[in-house]
Amino acid sequence: MTPIGTNPVGPVGWRRGALVLSAALTLTSCGMLGGPDSGEKVAKKFVGALGGADVAAAAALTDDPDGASDVLRRTFDGLGEETDADFTVEHADDTAFTYRSDWDFGGGRTWSYSTTVPLTTADGSRRVDWSASVVNERLRGDQALQYTPVTDTRAVLDANGMALMEPRTVTVVAVESSALVPTVRTRLGALLAKAVPGFELAPPDPGAPTAPDARIDLVTLRQEDVEPIRAELERIPGIHLSDQLRLLTVDREMTSPVVAGLRATWEARQKDSAGWRVQAVDADGGVTGTLAGGDPPAGTAMRTTLDPRLQYLAQRAVDTEPRAAALVALDSGNGQVLAVAQNEPADRSGPIALTGLYPPGSTFKTVTTMAALQSGAVNADSVVDCPGTANISGRVIPNENEFDLGRVPLHTAFAHSCNTTMGRLAVDLPADG
Repeated sequence: MTPIGTNPVGPVGWRRGALVLSAALTLTSCGMLGGPDSGEKVAKKFVGALGGADVAAAAALTDDPDGASDVLRRTFDGLGEETDADFTVEHADDTAFTYRSDWDFGGGRTWSYSTTVPLTTADGSRRVDWSASVVNERLRGDQALQYTPVTDTRAVLDANGMALMEPRTVTVVAVESSALVPTVRTRLGALLAKAVPGFELAPPDPGAPTAPDARIDLVTLRQEDVEPIRAELERIPGIHLSDQLRLLTVDREMTSPVVAGLRATWEARQKDSAGWRVQAVDADGGVTGTLAGGDPPAGTAMRTTLDPRLQYLAQRAVDTEPRAAALVALDSGNGQVLAVAQNEPADRSGPIALTGLYPPGSTFKTVTTMAALQSGAVNADSVVDCPGTANISGRVIPNENEFDLGRVPLHTAFAHSCNTTMGRLAVDLPADG
C-alpha cells in the first residue's frame, strides 16, 4: 500500500450529537492520485462521514448500505454520548485504505487502532467492501462495538469500618403513558402497594402534554420488593422494568440527609474509578468478546465518620417532635460528624440539617457561661440581673416573652435560659488572647 502524504485526510473528530473537525479535510499537496472515484476519494468521504457520525453517508459508500448502516448505528449508540473520536486516513490506493481510530471515553480511558479496509467495484463505482471488520478488524458477522463501564463495587463504610451503603441492583418500574387506562391504573396501583405500603398512583392531569409513547417512571424497588410481583408486572401491557445499579443503605430503615450526598459523591467517584470494557456485541445484544478495557484502580473504599447506633438514636429523637426538627451530632474532640437526622416535617424544606443556616441560640449559653466561670468573674452562686429586656451595646435583648426574674443566682438564670443575663456576661468578658 502506498502512502499518499502526511495526514492526507484528518484527523476527523467525532462526538455524539456534534461534529468536531479537529483538522481540515485536505488532499495531498501533489494532487489527487486518481479520478473522482479513486481509492483516496472514497477513503476521504468514508472517514469524513465517520467523523461526522453520519451513518447514512458512510453506509452509502459501501456495497452493503443496509448492513453497514445497522453496524455503524449500533456502534455509535453503543459507544455512548460522551465519547470523543478522531479518525485519520494513513494510507490509500485503489484497492484498499488504512485508517486510524482514536477513541476517548473520558477519565484517561482511551483506545486506538488501525483498520485496513478493502475496496471493491459495484455499479461502476469504487466502494468500501463492507463487513463489520471495517469498524474493527476483530469484528465478525453483524457485530458492533459497545462501551460498558465496570462499576467499582466497594461499599461505603461507617465509622466502624462496616458497610453503610453498597451498590445493589434495583428495578425501575415505568409505564407507557398511553397504557394508563383506568383498569390498568387500578391493577397497577394495587400491585405496587404490595411492595410499597401506601403507594398511590398520581391522578391523571388532563392538561399535561404527554407524548403517547412517553414512559413515566413510577417507582424504584429493591430486588426483595420487586421479585414477588415481577411476573404480574410483566403481564401488564405497557409496563417496562429496567434493572439498574444504585448505591443503597445496607439497613433499609436508615434515613439521613447525608445519604443523597454520599450517593452523589460515590457516583462522581465512579467516573474516575470505574473500569471499562469495549465489547463486541451481536444484533440481539449478546456479548461475544472484549476488545479493550481496564479494571477499576486499586484504592480504598469511601469511609465516613457516621456511627449507625448514634444515627438510629438521633433519628428516633427527632421523630418524637411534631415540628420540623434536625440534629447533627459531632465528636467534640475532632469535629467528626457522627449522626445527621431530621424528621418528616423538616424533610419538606429539604436537607436543612446540612444546608440550613441558623443562629446557635441558647446552645451558645453553655459556651458563654463556661467562659465567664473560667475567667473568675462569677461563680455558680453569684447574683446576677435577669430583666425582661436589656440594652447591651446599643441592642435591645429580650427574654422569651420578656420574662423577668429580677436578681437571681447565676445557676437560676442559666436554668431559665435568661438571654439578658448571658448577653451582659458576654460583653463583660475580656477579649480573647
